[in-house]
Amino acid sequence: MKNDELREACLAYFRSMPVFERLLSKFCEKYRSYGCFCGSARLNIRSEDEREALEGFFARSYHNQKTATISAQAFRRALEHTRFVELSPEEILEAFAGAPLSGKREEESRRKACIARCWKAAIGQQEAYADCEASRQLLHELRAVAEKEEPAISSEDVPSIGAIDNTAHTCTSEEAVTALYRQLMSGRQELVENKLLCALTEDLHILVRALEILNRLCVEKRYQYLPVFAAVLFGDPHRLDPGTRDAHLLQLLLQWLEIQRGVEADEMNSIPSLRRQARYLSAGILLDDVSNYAMLCGVEAIGRDGLVHAGMAGFAADGAPVNVPLSVITGWAQLRCRDNTLWIVENPVVYAVLCERFGRTRSLMCMNGQPRLSAWLILRLLRAAGTRVYYAGDFDPEGLCIAEKVQQSLLPGQCVFWHMSEADYRSAQSRKPIEARRMKMLDHLQDSLLKTTAVLIRKQGVAGYQENILQMYLSEENT
Repeated sequence: MKNDELREACLAYFRSMPVFERLLSKFCEKYRSYGCFCGSARLNIRSEDEREALEGFFARSYHNQKTATISAQAFRRALEHTRFVELSPEEILEAFAGAPLSGKREEESRRKACIARCWKAAIGQQEAYADCEASRQLLHELRAVAEKEEPAISSEDVPSIGAIDNTAHTCTSEEAVTALYRQLMSGRQELVENKLLCALTEDLHILVRALEILNRLCVEKRYQYLPVFAAVLFGDPHRLDPGTRDAHLLQLLLQWLEIQRGVEADEMNSIPSLRRQARYLSAGILLDDVSNYAMLCGVEAIGRDGLVHAGMAGFAADGAPVNVPLSVITGWAQLRCRDNTLWIVENPVVYAVLCERFGRTRSLMCMNGQPRLSAWLILRLLRAAGTRVYYAGDFDPEGLCIAEKVQQSLLPGQCVFWHMSEADYRSAQSRKPIEARRMKMLDHLQDSLLKTTAVLIRKQGVAGYQENILQMYLSEENT
């Protein structure tokens, strides 16, 4: 009988009885674990027919036994007394499995070699398109990581967006590019070689193109809106919307780029709501311009080209308030305030009234609650100009914390609190209670005046609002 026919006959014999199918399945698992035919398999004997089949093949009694433990050696010996003696156990297992058998180590070694080949080929293809130093450096570092990184990667190995923000300016270039590598490999370990190569080639091409675009933006000192950036890169303005895989990939790329460009941590990195915006802006990408604006009155601006901003000069001359979008502010190099002094309030209604009264004699600004990125950029320019700032905020935990952040982090030595004392709070009190969880924010205050005010806020348990002391802000003698 030919070997092929013998294997078919042997396979038909073992497949005819469920107990032998279970036995061969267990031996296949053992082979994958140990890389050879060895070990023992434990079987449940489910019927008298199965008991008789085992006793007939192994020539031993399983009477009154509910289970049978069969070793690889016992199987090999029993096989020698059958008409299938010319077949080895390994041949039988391969025929049963329908594919060549290999151990886990061997499979892992092959898989690792496959991944290495794909990375080498994909990087090699993209090197021809890498025109700027950043894209060439990225491919160089990815190659180094690919040569030593283990192929077994789960989604847990890829840092979340929150983790990326928390490690801003603290991780190394190697750590950043390793995170990028893991994101590129996440969910792709089991792809066949040609599909993995195609996927990596496509992603690397996108990363190289992204860096080339960002490099041009940096050289030309201009910015691009995120949807426009996505449309140029993918042909789809929504491809980089929050929550998408590509948005996550871009975050990791920008983290790496920050390190390459030597972007240093500043006060904005201590504010979770601003970290992501600041990272994108430093790379040349605007996230949200329509709702990200600064409210100014009586302020002039000098552009990066050294010219006075005609629009701001006109509004200042008229004493009219203006909402300035982030895209305009990024083009400014300097601010000019009347008498080099700026008055800041948190509440937009109070700001509007102050603009009517002092629009032609003072420079004014409204923070309008939690400060946006646009407001922080304005404060940076004020710090550079040495502008004296009078700051007034609401009397609640958020208002006091924002005030201290402005004074200590952004304008140290330049900011004076305006009507934020204990006496001012008594006049500004409302009937709106403050929740206990919000009160805990007051524990972190360090400024002596604000801490004194916070003591009374805790005692009274209610917030105080700027509208209630509007006349104090309007009184000339209080300035």
